[in-house]
Amino acid sequence: MRSFLAFLLLSLFLASQTHAADESGVPLKKITPSEFPDLQKYLVDEMRPGQRFGYVKTYERDAVSRDLAAMAELLHGRQSLEDLSEDERVALINAQGRINGTLTRRDRDRLVCEKVTPLGSHRSQTYCETYGQRMSKQYGDRKQWDDMQMETLSCKETGFQNSTMVCSGG
Repeated sequence: MRSFLAFLLLSLFLASQTHAADESGVPLKKITPSEFPDLQKYLVDEMRPGQRFGYVKTYERDAVSRDLAAMAELLHGRQSLEDLSEDERVALINAQGRINGTLTRRDRDRLVCEKVTPLGSHRSQTYCETYGQRMSKQYGDRKQWDDMQMETLSCKETGFQNSTMVCSGG
């Protein structure tokens, strides 16, 4: 019983602590409407190629930017969220949900795991990598395939010598 109470008190203490950011650096604290422009700038910067949310597709980036702009308009001139009407709060929460969904899905640091059964084996293995690693690998594979196709297309058949097709470069 005593250990249960200690656990409960520890849990309540930890739950009451507020953190400025999660392990990856995204702000989690409650912000005031006056702090929103800084968060908006941070998220837009992080959606650039090579940044944390750099794998966001163009149409998703446009949607996130529209939602951020709508949120900024709702919060403009407000001192707190209590200044918003019920309809405005619903619109704000819906926009935030869409943004969170997109950015979570395209987060390069998100861990993606899958079960894979190697060829010739009946035992599956769990393989994990970050979304960024997976996308880099896909881009590299696609580039290699495109390069091979371009090489094949640019190769002009000049005939056969000893049962081998001879091609001239470029």
